[in-house]
Amino acid sequence: LKYKYMVLDEVKLQCGILGYKYSNEYLSLEADGVLTISYGYRWDGATGALDTSTFTLPSLVHDALYQLMREGVFPASPYRKHADWLLYVIAKESGMWFGRRAWVWGVVRLLGGNAAAVPKY
Repeated sequence: LKYKYMVLDEVKLQCGILGYKYSNEYLSLEADGVLTISYGYRWDGATGALDTSTFTLPSLVHDALYQLMREGVFPASPYRKHADWLLYVIAKESGMWFGRRAWVWGVVRLLGGNAAAVPKY
């Protein structure tokens, strides 16, 4: 994977995924739903879409949550839908235009399933 971005300042937010506790070098999730993304975490930005300032934070949080699903921290069902909705909400808070938000949300709902799936070996 090629990454375009790296976290320079810790990001901490309430993601609404409760009851799971996990921590590694770059990501931590508390049982109360607080997600922390630490310095050095890398992500690819808006996969398949135009990267803009209104999509940086939403894509970071979305990618981190999908990574946690792939790692089996919490199940993709029902949390993939929640992560996609959180992408929409953060995009709105970041100032993304409604039409683009709706399009992005529709695309991740339609095509994001494999990105959230735990790999089968």
